[in-house]
Amino acid sequence: MSAPPACAIRSWQADFYQRWFSSPALLLEEPWPALAWLLFAPDLLDAAAPAWQGRLARWPSQAPAPATLPAWRQALLSHSAPQLLQQAWDALQTSLPQQTRLGRQAEKLLGFYLAASGQLQAQGVQVRSQLPQGGWRTVGEFDFLLYASADTLLHWELATKFYLYAPLQNGAAAPDYFLGPNLADSLGAKMRKILQRQLGLGQLGAAQLALPLQAAQAYVKGWLFYPWRVADVEDFSGRQELTALCQSTGLSPAHCRGWWCRLSDWAMLDASLGAPHWRLLPRLRWLAPAWLAPQHADQARPCHAWAGELAQQFAQQAMPQLMAAMQPGADGVWRECARVFVAPDDWLLRARAGERGAG
Repeated sequence: MSAPPACAIRSWQADFYQRWFSSPALLLEEPWPALAWLLFAPDLLDAAAPAWQGRLARWPSQAPAPATLPAWRQALLSHSAPQLLQQAWDALQTSLPQQTRLGRQAEKLLGFYLAASGQLQAQGVQVRSQLPQGGWRTVGEFDFLLYASADTLLHWELATKFYLYAPLQNGAAAPDYFLGPNLADSLGAKMRKILQRQLGLGQLGAAQLALPLQAAQAYVKGWLFYPWRVADVEDFSGRQELTALCQSTGLSPAHCRGWWCRLSDWAMLDASLGAPHWRLLPRLRWLAPAWLAPQHADQARPCHAWAGELAQQFAQQAMPQLMAAMQPGADGVWRECARVFVAPDDWLLRARAGERGAG
């Protein structure tokens, strides 16, 4: 099988940098990139697709979407007293490094924006029911309760997901072909859980809300990764296949995407991309496209410099690792030009053998 051209999957990263982080000074202001990604990255799923039952959230029309980050930031600050907002932002920045789960970090970031823009009524509200023998049990949690109007609420569930496309040849629905790198869930399983369980939380008698609930919706962002030169995966070679897959699976045609490959194929993929340098992305840096300031350029290394390290890591924990292909700009800042999950050579075999949970 010939490898698909690098241009077959559109790079969203370049547009992100140009629109929001055109200068190094802005890039250095963490965690603004992750928040900008949560607000303005393309939707992962197509809200009009029948599979999602019209229950996907779209960003409110009143959300600021200026052409540059300073204007967007100023619009954000104008929603409340700048001094109080800055204090809240400083507290958020302090708490973020303590987050060990990417989902919780994303919830904090989105909650900060929703509160600052005056849309948030409550966040992380647990719903508990009393047990017959006494005591209480938690039956669920509202990620966000927003003001739909002055006297009604909107329930949002946030999902930030990263899946590798790997048809399992077991009769599963197409969304179940998108698997988490640790094989613990799938896009199909996650969306079934959200639609059938999490969005129904407000209908439980134990959910006592301050205002009536107008609707419950899922706000879904993420990245999907497609196979590169994997002999036992159906050829996925360009826009025509991607368009058909989006239509059949309910994906947004503009979703953020990259590649996945076996470790033994990574050198060939590296060469097809023009042999960039690579940076290993820790989980808490998976949301927004990566960058490196000039003084940290040593974190970007050639493919061959990472291969042995990844092989050793796979021997201990056989889970794909997310690598960002990095290229330096004229300003000395290294920016992500593509991202790839590098997987152990047997990852697909383990996936097809059923080594994954129900989500």
